[in-house]
Amino acid sequence: EQDVLNLLPFVDVVLFSCSFAKKRGFTDPKEFLKMVVSQGNFPRNADTHIVVAWGADGAFGLSVKNESSSKPVSSDSIVHQVAIPPESVVDTLGAGDTFNAGFIAELWHSEDLSTSLQGACSVAGRKCGQQ
Repeated sequence: EQDVLNLLPFVDVVLFSCSFAKKRGFTDPKEFLKMVVSQGNFPRNADTHIVVAWGADGAFGLSVKNESSSKPVSSDSIVHQVAIPPESVVDTLGAGDTFNAGFIAELWHSEDLSTSLQGACSVAGRKCGQQ
């Protein structure tokens, strides 16, 4: 965990999985994100987008500016996007990779965290409805 957190100064986007957070004892995605921010030393002059996908509960994320990374994160600053499941779940294999790709693609186009989370959850949900 510490090795991954040491990389935060070098990235603009960090995508964590639910299993990564749970293996570290977190059952609440908001608390996990708060911990990540408290450990981070974020790049100057840029927003860092930190996201954790939480399966059927959707995804959570926040954008942190370098100058605000030393301040405590409130739960209100964390964006939550509910999952967008298919009518029928066929196969969840690859849903996390699809979520990550969807998030990056949306962020590239919109530069908006909330829009990017919605797009990522949508494409991951569609993937779950396919073989």
